[in-house]
Amino acid sequence: MNLSSFDASLRRAELTSLAASTQFPPENDRVNMHIHTFFSYNGEGWSPSQIAYEMKKLGLYSAAICDFDVLQGMDEFIAAGDILQLRTAVGFESRVFFKEYANVDINSPGEAGVFYFMGFGFVKKPAKGSQAEKILADMLERSHARNRAVIARINAKLDAFQLDYDKDVLPITPEGNATERHICVAFYEKSLKVLGSPEKAAEFWARIFDAKLEDMMAKINNANAFTDLLRSKLIKRGGIGYQQPDDKTFPALDTVISMIRECRAIPMTAWLHSGPQLEFQRSGSRRPQGRQSGQICRSRPRSRPAHQRRNGRQQARTASRRRLRRASPQKASQDVSERRAGHGRPYASPPFRGSFLHRREGGQDVQIHGGED
Repeated sequence: MNLSSFDASLRRAELTSLAASTQFPPENDRVNMHIHTFFSYNGEGWSPSQIAYEMKKLGLYSAAICDFDVLQGMDEFIAAGDILQLRTAVGFESRVFFKEYANVDINSPGEAGVFYFMGFGFVKKPAKGSQAEKILADMLERSHARNRAVIARINAKLDAFQLDYDKDVLPITPEGNATERHICVAFYEKSLKVLGSPEKAAEFWARIFDAKLEDMMAKINNANAFTDLLRSKLIKRGGIGYQQPDDKTFPALDTVISMIRECRAIPMTAWLHSGPQLEFQRSGSRRPQGRQSGQICRSRPRSRPAHQRRNGRQQARTASRRRLRRASPQKASQDVSERRAGHGRPYASPPFRGSFLHRREGGQDVQIHGGED
């Protein structure tokens, strides 16, 4: 199947054919509003077209993609939604630096001031030569610089082989937006290729990490599980290539908010998926244990204990919301509604409240957006 080919024309032709030949189930009340495409790493290798198709096969009410640092999948996903008669939305996710909370862990544990942040409701890319286009280009360049630096730090600790960013990492991306996960896939695949077998690769990584060989052997034949392990041991906090970020590592929060607003999208906080307040799984980056690929888990509203409302993370979210009140969600919703005119059936954009996307169900608000790193 060509739905996730790196050739956009093949993806389009395959989707058009499948849309005409597939019997889709009736629409239900489920949503998935945070799916990464292969433009910023998808654990199943899914393109925007395949994501739209798979969500339609599940009968979802609506779906949204949310890639890191780029809007490369936007046009394709919106077009796929039109072909499949699926409600779609587009967001993007990034890490920014929140200078007013430079000494507070916000939603990136152990990294004070670092803030996973989002824009949502994009319907068109920034105009050529605009400030928003320059900001997005700068974000991608910063990402490349961070990637090259972390690979250099890891290579300095390896003796069996070296990873080349341009030759080993960028070719496994469709349009050159490599993430930490692409780097880990490249390290995994190169260790298997250079060392000749999974057993030899497991021995190598056990020695590098000073870990038990049986722990490496238990995961070496599962690409997703082992690349997750590599990410924790190589890149994340405590890993051999980790470097504590500072205010120069990521763009400033105000800068990214200005880009989002110039695109008439909605700035919003990413919800750290680690507490009891939100039950939400997204397909894409990682398949949850015991859950089928693409399966959706609906969120449920829960009240937060007082101590959680008072902690530093909640304070940071509150401060961010004050900043975001300057944004204009009405205009962004108008953009979506105008684009959907003539969609073929009634379409109503769900309302945005604060920093999270909601929908009314049974007389109460249901949160349908959540983020994780």
